[in-house]
Amino acid sequence: MQFRKVTLNLQNNGLISSAAGIIIGNTGTGLLAVESGGLAVAAEDVSIGNLAGAGGTVNISGNNSMLQAGDAVYVGAAGE
Repeated sequence: MQFRKVTLNLQNNGLISSAAGIIIGNTGTGLLAVESGGLAVAAEDVSIGNLAGAGGTVNISGNNSMLQAGDAVYVGAAGE
């Protein structure tokens, strides 16, 4: 699952789940906001700002809000 020039807000127990990984900002920019008990779950890696020139932002706030990676979390692998 890739987010490119997209803002995704999970609020009030919202859920996004991926059977693979989640990439926020693969070749462009992306924002994932998990708030108020929202949950983002990746069965594999989570990459934030994946490729050169890419930028990703993840904001997690509020009780019981969570980003869960089944494997690793990469920040600025080759991006920002």
